[in-house]
Amino acid sequence: MRESGQSTKRCSPWAVPVALFLFALGWRLLLLARQPWDGLYGQDPFAYWWQAQAIAARLPQGLFPPLDFFWPSGYPATVAPLLWLFGARPQLALSVSAVAGALLPALHYLVARELLAPRSAWPIAGALLLAVSGQPLLTSLTVMSDVPALTWAMLGLWLALRGQRARHGSRWWLAAGVALAMAVVSRWLLALVPAALLLALLAQRTAWPHARQGAALGLGMALPLLPQLWLSSHRPDSLAHHILLGWQPVHAFQRTFVTAEGVQQFRWPPALFNLFPAIHPAFLAPPLGLLALLGLWALWRRRAWRALALVGGWGLGGYLLLAGLPYENIRYGILLIVPVLLLLDAGTDWLWQRAVPLRRGLLIGFVALALLTALWGVRMTTAFIDLHNASKGWVADAARQMPPDSTLIAFGMSQIAEEYTPFEVHNLYTEDAQTITALRATAHPLFLLIDVPALTGQWAGLPPEQLYRVLVAQEALIVRDQIGPLTLFEFR
Repeated sequence: MRESGQSTKRCSPWAVPVALFLFALGWRLLLLARQPWDGLYGQDPFAYWWQAQAIAARLPQGLFPPLDFFWPSGYPATVAPLLWLFGARPQLALSVSAVAGALLPALHYLVARELLAPRSAWPIAGALLLAVSGQPLLTSLTVMSDVPALTWAMLGLWLALRGQRARHGSRWWLAAGVALAMAVVSRWLLALVPAALLLALLAQRTAWPHARQGAALGLGMALPLLPQLWLSSHRPDSLAHHILLGWQPVHAFQRTFVTAEGVQQFRWPPALFNLFPAIHPAFLAPPLGLLALLGLWALWRRRAWRALALVGGWGLGGYLLLAGLPYENIRYGILLIVPVLLLLDAGTDWLWQRAVPLRRGLLIGFVALALLTALWGVRMTTAFIDLHNASKGWVADAARQMPPDSTLIAFGMSQIAEEYTPFEVHNLYTEDAQTITALRATAHPLFLLIDVPALTGQWAGLPPEQLYRVLVAQEALIVRDQIGPLTLFEFR
């Protein structure tokens, strides 16, 4: 396999990856300059942010991180050192996600060069699309582990693939193990990547690492994994996640589910919904997905078993996992976008080599579709930021109408209220008639902030909605204001 970057003697092998990083970073900074945004918007981002704060506060005192955290702590542990240096500001956690999102296209390019051995410069196609693709762009501008975990995984893959042709391969494999394990302890689903790497090595037996290199990989992975497994042993349900426990093949063809998040009616069954990374403009302008099919065929013709095993193990394994879950979230598709784009790289490389008379048209068509992908990404990202900034404004409007010693019960907005208001905040999801009675017995004014249509729709017949119905029947609530979709009630 030829060295990455040998296509020109006048260009540094790092010129393209650095340019991709700077372009992707600048794209994100332009969007962040549009209006203030701290990346916090829902249950998971607030949980990661609060865990990062707890790690930053406890480790200097020689204390373990909180043992009751539900998700793996790799991402908040990455954020914590910045809090020691610059103080507790959520924008620091957002910066980790944004920089990871900017690194991802550069790493994609490097992995594609190592894995696909292309005959042209077309690995830059997938990298450019990854820089502007809507859902990866949006998620890289939130306090979430998805993109940092994916960036760790791509770094680990590149180090492992590069280590196969290095003189001192053990050092590369050790570093690859650390990076791959950091991906796993940032997001459990990324365990698919080291499994896919193992398949790729098995598919190319001549490139199987020596025992010393394999030991280096295992040691590297153990360094982050063992502490995380010890932490997770104190919260076993975080490993036996209720979402994964709900996996069933039949879910792939259903559209209605009753889960811990209420009654959910989806437009598409999961078998179709989880094809979105290849067919939906939130990821790629739709015709581009056809290039991934072409890339699959091209790799098969070349008998590129290592690439097929890696892309197939990651992509097909991830698709089957997501298709069997009783949930749908377009954010989950980030797990599949890299395999799709690696296939797209292989397809564009094959087409460019064989359709020489059509090259100008192909280039114009690709640029047009890339611009469409970028515009869709900007549109969905700005709409997302506007919506969640508005929700923080709704909570702030409600807070201004409450006395300073008030207690607030919220549903869907409890994390926002807890982070941005001075009140004691409770989540209706965890309350019952007895705890509500106890809160009403205190001397503090008690308020309820909910989206009534959402509560009585998605949660119909479930405990939060039933408790609300009881309070209405008891005439315990007085409407104080309607703020956007939220109703502010005061308890009598």
